[in-house]
Amino acid sequence: MTRRTTSILTTLTAATAGVLIGDACKFSELRDHCANSDGNEYCIRKYEDESDLRPYCARGTNECSSEYPSEARDGCVAERPADDMCYSPCGGMKSLSDDPDCEAVADDSSSTADSTVSATASTTDTTGPTSSTSSMTGSTMSTTDPSSSTGPQGCAGDDECGGPGTPICIDQVCSPCESDAQCAAKDPANPACRDDGQCVQCTASNDDGCGGATPICDAAVNTCMGCAFHEQCPDSACRIATGECFDEADVHTVGAGQDFEDFTAAAGSLGAEMAVLRVASGPTYDEAIVLSGSSAVWAILDANPDDDTLPLWARTSGNTSTLSIDAGAEVYIQGISVSGNIGSSMFPGVAVDNASLYLDRARVVQNAGGGISLDNDGYALVRNSFVGGNGNGGNGTRGITCVDSDAHILYSSLVRNDADTDDSLACNAGSNVEVRNTLLLGRDPSSINCGATITYSVVDEMFAGTGNHQVAMLNNAWFGDVFSNDFTPTAMGLAEFGDVAQWQSGDPLIDIDGDPRPAVDGSADVAGADIP
Repeated sequence: MTRRTTSILTTLTAATAGVLIGDACKFSELRDHCANSDGNEYCIRKYEDESDLRPYCARGTNECSSEYPSEARDGCVAERPADDMCYSPCGGMKSLSDDPDCEAVADDSSSTADSTVSATASTTDTTGPTSSTSSMTGSTMSTTDPSSSTGPQGCAGDDECGGPGTPICIDQVCSPCESDAQCAAKDPANPACRDDGQCVQCTASNDDGCGGATPICDAAVNTCMGCAFHEQCPDSACRIATGECFDEADVHTVGAGQDFEDFTAAAGSLGAEMAVLRVASGPTYDEAIVLSGSSAVWAILDANPDDDTLPLWARTSGNTSTLSIDAGAEVYIQGISVSGNIGSSMFPGVAVDNASLYLDRARVVQNAGGGISLDNDGYALVRNSFVGGNGNGGNGTRGITCVDSDAHILYSSLVRNDADTDDSLACNAGSNVEVRNTLLLGRDPSSINCGATITYSVVDEMFAGTGNHQVAMLNNAWFGDVFSNDFTPTAMGLAEFGDVAQWQSGDPLIDIDGDPRPAVDGSADVAGADIP
């Protein structure tokens, strides 16, 4: 008997044995069946050194056994089963119909296999070494030259692994990531390994991929984003206009024995530069400064936000605003009280002229010339702040005045400001003003003269807008002590407007004092800056 004959008989014997085994039980009940292992990967490993390539896993249940007969007792077949119910690319006793998410893994694992390969046998006869590829259909046999066929080799590197759930090549198999280092080596743009084995931009424990204009990791979606609040940049401050954190090298301290004694000294030294001033509380800073020019980008923050004493910035003499911002300057204020400008009834506490003001968890109160003025394409974002007790009943000494400028007022308390008319808010037709979750209660009612979009706010006149709550006039008993500029709601105040506001995604997570807000989209909340 020649070697060729022996090889053919061996093949036929193995096939016959497979039929008998298949008749005795379902393939999927066999311990070494690919459907009980990891599907296609099992078949690729098992047959990678064989000429008889079988890179696909047939499920092997009774309903599939007629289509995928017993020569594949381990479930491994040469061609992808056309019926998804009979195809188990990921194993685990599941078909592709049971687990559609497995298809990407299936495509990845079998990408290097030849989908047209048939059962092969290498044979030689006694006349000399020869090689052929044999396939059998019924009682006929044909042979072809195998020189163009190669077995599945698996991945050679991470760049061959494109499936999101199997990005890393381990032992020639595309696999889930196991460490941040693996992800960083594959793609510096996605250097973090998530718990499910995917390489992502960032996680709660690894934000190395975040920086520049997107320094913050949104761990819920594993994506870097820009900052929106100073608390997100604890070592400096947030430049909200761009989403960047200020450079830590730009941080300076202000106060007795600090880098600068006061704001005047800081302005004289830093001038039109990027600067973060951490201001100590203590003696009142009784002075006025002007920040001018687009290169003047300052953040002025409370150095000790956890204590109850705010830095007090006043102006007890002189006919100027306490803080003037113009010519493209950009100023951020958090945790500072700009109050007590009694030296002028002609100028507000903060004057913004063709510049930008970002006010968070701050107080602009008790300034004789009014609270904040915006002119000539100025801009203000006012969040979680008190703008109250300003004005002396004179012309224009209201809470906020907007002329040809834009303002976004959110979760703020414009309370008991006092002008000749329109105590709380006034703007002209050239302004764009949006107000939400805010108290607009003048010393006298009808305190709004502005074509603003106002929603979920308390107003002292009829003002159309979703969720607004109209009251007849300010009741001083709604607050702790309006005469001392304490606009914390009392129980009576909560009964009136404790559920008027609506928290929305992106809103502040805390109030002016650091108390938590609901942080659930669409939740009712207390209108104004303070939750008692």
